[in-house]
This record gives sequence, structure tokens and C-alpha cells, in this order.
Amino acid sequence: MTAIANQDELILDLPDTLSDEGFVVLRDQVGYLSEIIEEVHLEKGHLRVMLSRVAAAGEEATIRQSYEELAVRTVKSFLKVRLTVVDENDGRPTYGADPMLILRSSRQAVESYTGTFVLGGDLLRVMQELDGFFRRYALSLGAEEQAYPTTVPVSSMLQNGYIGNFPHHALMVARVHNDLGALTQLAQVGKDGEVGADLMHGAGQMLSPTVCYHCFEALRSQDVATVGTTYTATAHCHRWEGPATEGLARLQTFTMREIVFFGTPEEVDDVKVKIMEHACDTFTRWGVGFRLMTATDPFFAVNAETKRAFQSMQALKHELRIVLPFSGDTLACASFNNHKDTLVGAYQIGHSGCDKLYSGCVGYGFERMAYALFAHFGLMPAKWPEAICCDLKLHA
Repeated sequence: MTAIANQDELILDLPDTLSDEGFVVLRDQVGYLSEIIEEVHLEKGHLRVMLSRVAAAGEEATIRQSYEELAVRTVKSFLKVRLTVVDENDGRPTYGADPMLILRSSRQAVESYTGTFVLGGDLLRVMQELDGFFRRYALSLGAEEQAYPTTVPVSSMLQNGYIGNFPHHALMVARVHNDLGALTQLAQVGKDGEVGADLMHGAGQMLSPTVCYHCFEALRSQDVATVGTTYTATAHCHRWEGPATEGLARLQTFTMREIVFFGTPEEVDDVKVKIMEHACDTFTRWGVGFRLMTATDPFFAVNAETKRAFQSMQALKHELRIVLPFSGDTLACASFNNHKDTLVGAYQIGHSGCDKLYSGCVGYGFERMAYALFAHFGLMPAKWPEAICCDLKLHA
């Protein structure tokens, strides 16, 4: 593999053997190799890496060596991965353009920081109605609704393995040192200044990257009331995506509703399948093109090989990927996960009447889902197909 410097970009050769998903994972993780990497584009036979400035000779060599090691690990991690399409629908899209330009120009999506948007107008309304629709479905399953905070303890995320698996996504929260000198220095930072790390106390919390960890933390060292116990909540989730951040398709802060369920191994699998079927039936009825596929998580490359193979072989994770008609690409808008006993073990959650307790969760991402609906049917939700307008109460 080679890396060729050309002013403020590098061209990195791709490995000869890697699946399409593997190429995407490799592209995304290249963005974490150096602070000077701003964008990474997957092109035929290579990656085009855009830099914030011209790479010095030593920096180029370091990025090249790190990339070669990353590529080898990524190839190994996908050797035993076999992704299959479980269900699919062609859909009946009536719109052929990317709606993002209009959503931005109409100020329904205003980017306040990279990957973080202020949302309004029809976009926000569609997201709220999507949440209402899937909330009603969760409650029909007997789910108990909860409300969660923005942060989770770092200690919890170390114990459950999240930071070990996804250190590249962690967004830590730190307070200022509790002393007069540090507070005075912070108060005197000018409008164009920066807050230095020396002013900050060690992070005991991090922004929650998903919804379900709050549920497990609340149940720590408890027995669930009954086998089949189910919870649901909507919360903002936060993941550092680096150069992979892209509009509403890849956000740093996004909105997700999850359904978390507990039971025997057979019950957890049955609930997961039931919720997947509901999602497929819903999007088919709405005329939305999608693929329901087995999937793997974007594990950090150092830890990925055995984890990705295990997840794939056991079909523990599925994603519902909605087709974007303007490009033909797909966007994962819902995920369906069987944790087995990993998380109930980490949090010491049990049930007196169940020899082997498993858990699972389903997550619906509403920014992505709404964006995909606008891409299918245009910028006037009241004129979308009747089935969507009825389910999402868009005529009201």
C-alpha cells in the first residue's frame, strides 16, 4: 500500500479483498488516524484523504504506517463476516433529489456545530410524529416508559465494554477544577480564546452514545420484575464521528427511541423478530424502499476481529437500511440487537425464575428516518402517501 502526498491530500490504496461494508468501515476509521485529517472519500481503488494543511514528511510517514496497520486489521476482522438480506422492498418513491439543500436553506436544519443541528418546521414535526408512532407501538408491547439524562458514568461505560469497543466515539464531559485560580482563568478567556485542558478536572461522565445503557444502569444489581420486562425511552445520543460526519445521515448528536427487553434466550429472540417484522410491514405499507440485513457494529479496529465474526455468525444484529432514491445508497435507520447475557452480566441483573436471562434492544433513529422519508416523497409531508399521513397524523 502507498500514500502519495499531493499538497493537502493523501491518496491511500485500498486492500484487494474487502466487502463493501468493510470498505466503509475502513474509510470511517481512517478519519481517526490524525488530527489533521478533515475528510475521507471512498473512491475506486483508493481513499482520498483531505488534510487541514500540507502534511510534513514525518506526519505523512506516520499516517501511512498507521493506515497500513489499520487496513490489515480491518481485512482480518471481515474474513468471517457474512451479511445477508433478510427482507427488502423496492418502495414507491416520488422524489429524486437530495432534500438536504432545501432543509438547510429553509432553516429546518441549521448546523450549529459539526454534526449538531437545530431542527424545526416540517422536519421536526415528522420526527416528533415518528417518535409518537413508535412510542405507541412500544407501549402496545407492554413497555414501561422512562426518561433518561444526557450523561452516563464513565465507570459504567468501562464496565459494560463500550469504551473498549468504541473508544473513537466517546465524548467525555469534564468540569473546571474546583479552585479559584482555574475559575478565574476561565472567566478571563477572551471571546476568541480557547479553554485549555489544564483547567479541566478528569472526566467522570460522558455524553450517552445510546439510550439503553441508562436502562441497564438503573437496573444494576436488581432482579427484573418479570421475564418479558420491557422498557422504552427517547433520548439524545452522542458519538464523535470525526470526518465521517455528514448532514443528517451521520450526526454527532441525534435522537433515538429504544425498546429494551428481557427474557429467556428464546423470548428475547422472539421479541426481536416480532419488532423487526413490525418495522418491515410498516415501511412496506408506507411505500419506502429498504433492506433488512444482518449487520455488525463499527468496532474499533484493534478489538474488531473476533467480535465482528461472533456477531455476524450468530446474527445478533440486524439493521433496517432505507434506500436513498437520489443516490441508491442505503441509510441504517433502525437496529435490532440481541445482547445475549453480556449486559445483564455486566450490570448483575437477574430474575429469580429464569436460569438464563438475556436482553435485547431496538433503536429507531429519527433524524435519519425523517431525512429518508423526505428523500422518498419530497418536502411537503401533507402530500405524502396516505398510509404515512394517517399513521403520522400529518393531515391534522
